Amino acid sequence: MDKFYKLFISFSLMLVLISLFTFSSFGNKYSANYLDSTSFNEKLIEFKSKLSHFELNRLNKEEALKQLDVTDDEIHSYRYSYGTLSEQVSNIHMQYETDLQDAKEMKAVELYKRLKKERDTKVKDITKNFEDNDYVKEKILKDKKKELNKYYKELESHIATMKSEYPYFSYELKNVKTGKVYKGGDLENANYFRVDYTSKGNSAFKDTRPLTELTYAIPNSDGNQTAFENIEIPLTKDEYTGTISISDEAAVGSEIEKMVMKYDIIHNVLLIIWIVSIICLFISLILIWSKRKIYKKINIAIEFQLFFVVILGIVGLGASVEIINGIRNFRDYADIMEFIYYSYAFLLLPIVLWVVCAWFISFVMSIILTAQDLHDAWEHSLLKKMKAVAESLMKVTPLVLKIMAYLVVVFLAGFGFCVMLLNAFEGIIVIIYLILFILFVVPTSWYFFKNAADLSAIMRSSENFVKNKKKTEITVSKRSSFKQHADDVNQMQSGVVTSQFEQNKSERLKTELITNVSHDLRTPLTSIITYTELLKKEGISDEEKLQYVDVLDKKSQRLKTLIDDLFEVSKMSTGNIDLHRQDVDLGQLVQQAVGEHEGDIEKSNLRFNVKVPETPVTVLIDGQRYWRVIDNLVGNAIKYAMEGTRVFVTLEETAVSTELVIKNISKYEISEDVDELYERFKRADASRHTEGSGLGLAIAQSIVELHGGYMRIEIDGDLFKVTVTQPKN
Repeated sequence: MDKFYKLFISFSLMLVLISLFTFSSFGNKYSANYLDSTSFNEKLIEFKSKLSHFELNRLNKEEALKQLDVTDDEIHSYRYSYGTLSEQVSNIHMQYETDLQDAKEMKAVELYKRLKKERDTKVKDITKNFEDNDYVKEKILKDKKKELNKYYKELESHIATMKSEYPYFSYELKNVKTGKVYKGGDLENANYFRVDYTSKGNSAFKDTRPLTELTYAIPNSDGNQTAFENIEIPLTKDEYTGTISISDEAAVGSEIEKMVMKYDIIHNVLLIIWIVSIICLFISLILIWSKRKIYKKINIAIEFQLFFVVILGIVGLGASVEIINGIRNFRDYADIMEFIYYSYAFLLLPIVLWVVCAWFISFVMSIILTAQDLHDAWEHSLLKKMKAVAESLMKVTPLVLKIMAYLVVVFLAGFGFCVMLLNAFEGIIVIIYLILFILFVVPTSWYFFKNAADLSAIMRSSENFVKNKKKTEITVSKRSSFKQHADDVNQMQSGVVTSQFEQNKSERLKTELITNVSHDLRTPLTSIITYTELLKKEGISDEEKLQYVDVLDKKSQRLKTLIDDLFEVSKMSTGNIDLHRQDVDLGQLVQQAVGEHEGDIEKSNLRFNVKVPETPVTVLIDGQRYWRVIDNLVGNAIKYAMEGTRVFVTLEETAVSTELVIKNISKYEISEDVDELYERFKRADASRHTEGSGLGLAIAQSIVELHGGYMRIEIDGDLFKVTVTQPKN
């Protein structure tokens, strides 16, 4: 059933097309019978014009010869018919050059003289044409008289030809001026057609068209055709009253009767086609709306679908025009062979048009269905693929070639605009130019000025950054020619800003480092100097001396530890240290480091929660150095963890790495800048009342990085968390 609906809808479209073309071509010609139609009226006008030329308004030969004249335009045309004087003379010399040369070589003196005289005579004649108007006028009059004599000599044959072409017309006409009556044909039974002319109404013969405008050429006695190009046959231009008619007997079997029959057939057929097409169109619109699901999307790019719609539309219009031409030829030709010749317009072309309409509707419905999902249509469109290719080409095309291409487009657009102005009255030229302008000039201009705007933005940002040292983020589209350049400028600005920040930070940390080192070294050194001075005093007891020496020993050890740690960090930061790697159970190393601080843990009133895997966690490391990492981190937790809280030490193992996590609650307010905690001599105790060098985390980080691992510090309020990740390999 769906196929039937599709066939009916396409058939309806075919009928509508044929109806539209037939109505536009014949709608105004088939509102009455044939004798009232334009076609018959044209025949009547032709008959009247020829009757006027050959019988009614012709002058006698002597009067016609007297009226012959030559205009200036005719003289000019005759004179320049073969070019200018120099061109015509040159052509004559060229025509005779070969013959004269041959006669000279053959020593034919008489022939040579005759040819030369003939050439000179022609040259003289042409030269006189350009010098004497009367000479040219006489030659033109001579030609006109010759043509006019020929016309009057063959006038009777012209009249006979006219009457043989229009045997069905009868006439009885009276010259209003002279009273002379002209008769022809059957005037008694003029019931088939009749038109009367009165002195008050339309004059019968005011149409005085030149004979060359008539619809057929008149045969000469020698079999050729007279064109009457050189003269206009003089006419009296009198007015006539009377009747032109067609009798019933004259119409029987004549061309008129055949044309009437064809006219009636075409009129009825067209009327039926128009009515049926309106009904079918109404039904088809209902079917398309109610049965639209019978049409499916065609899985090709929407551009190809549009292309096929245009091609099918052109083919359909062409087939419709040919059908109309067939109908017109059937109307105009009475011969049955002509009807057979043009019958393809009634048989083959409608079938072709039907098939074209079926495909046309299928593609149109597919386009409608495809357009319902614009995103999907765009994703599968040819235009997107072309856009991607164009963008790829634009990315690799040098800037100078892009500018040259745009200049070429602008030049062609200007040239096309000039061509359009010269052909402004031809609508198709204007339409083509506008389409090309929209397709090529608008996109390329937009692309060019968009890139120019991007370049301007990059320049402004660079200038602003140089002057104000203020970073301005440059944002351009991904398809911009300057996208990479904008990213480079953004990266450069970020690098400069980061460098400035790091430089400022480095200066600040350097100052803090000097201050901290000075403080940490000066404290034990001051104690050493003080107690040394005390030992120098007289009168102190041995017990006091022992106490002073003990203080000197502790402060000296403290000073030694600070200096050793400082050298240790320096060596590690430069990589000037050797690692002695071996398989070490990292879990045992953690237990050992925590165990050695057991006394300090008890004094600090902290609870350590240690979780290590039960199975050995073997890692290829320098055990002594790595023990220093764990020792520093555990010692750091003991120093800075809040009393009475828990410290969590967790060791976990994965297939590729180990992860040691130490978490505690800090008793000091910690800076949110985590990076500063890695700096040398940096302590959580900013007042520096606690023991330590401030190098613990820096040393630990250096050792971990030397082993190919990394250490991460996280701060959440007072929660301090250190994570040490060590690859197994």
